[in-house]
Amino acid sequence: MQVLIIAFWVLELLAVLLYIKSCWPERTRKSFYVKLACSSIFMVYAIMLAVLIRYGINVSFAGSNAGELSAGANTFLEFYGGGLTDRVVHLVLAALAYGWIGDQFLSYAHVLELEPSKEVAESVTPEQMTGRKNASNALGILSFFLGNILYCVAFGRAMYGYEAGIHWWSVLFLLVPLLMYVLMAVRMDLGKRLVPAGFYFLSLGVMFAMSMTLGIQLWHIHKLFSACLMVGSVLFTFSDIALALETYGGEKFLKLGLRVTRQIAYFFGQMCLATTILYFYTV
Repeated sequence: MQVLIIAFWVLELLAVLLYIKSCWPERTRKSFYVKLACSSIFMVYAIMLAVLIRYGINVSFAGSNAGELSAGANTFLEFYGGGLTDRVVHLVLAALAYGWIGDQFLSYAHVLELEPSKEVAESVTPEQMTGRKNASNALGILSFFLGNILYCVAFGRAMYGYEAGIHWWSVLFLLVPLLMYVLMAVRMDLGKRLVPAGFYFLSLGVMFAMSMTLGIQLWHIHKLFSACLMVGSVLFTFSDIALALETYGGEKFLKLGLRVTRQIAYFFGQMCLATTILYFYTV
């Protein structure tokens, strides 16, 4: 099964590189379908991991290196009784699914910026086209917002199951996205998007704080699980901040290097978070 897991990671890398090529310097209609493939890979990967573990198929990456577990961690492993582990995995899958949906809405909004076909141009006014684009962007952001909330609920349940807790230093992780939002609000013209962006960055900050807190506290139980959780959340958070800078920061942030880094960070952040499904059953 190691080979199958590695194959998904290699496939994601190739798809992301193809996507970057297809959307630089300008996005194309082809890039919409390539991004659909990129998102579908991490979604199928997550579902595959859940199915493998659900039916007891041995995946060697899932082995624990920790020894004795706490009473809370032992109750976390009650899978067949529909226990905490089952619910957490479902929440992670749902969060990834909202990421998949958000990707499609945001990509479709970019497609609407392209030159429309003759038939579309004759049947849709520019005002209607702008309305569709704004609606697609709004639905994409809403999907990612809901995904962040589901990640928060999943990690919150995990913290309860492992008898972990919020500490004073958790606030430092919370402040990272919030400070970036404040800087953007001061230096960039967010306009009507000021409040929605604030709510989104708040959800991102809570997700980042909870995942990092859980990862740090479970490091002594399973280092690979913690690494997947923390690296995934760091990459995901970075990609969102970079996307906001690219969207609202003007020409100075429309750089190939930033876009390449952002896309790789986003898709592999989702792949890391999907990989935690393996370890929620074993740590």
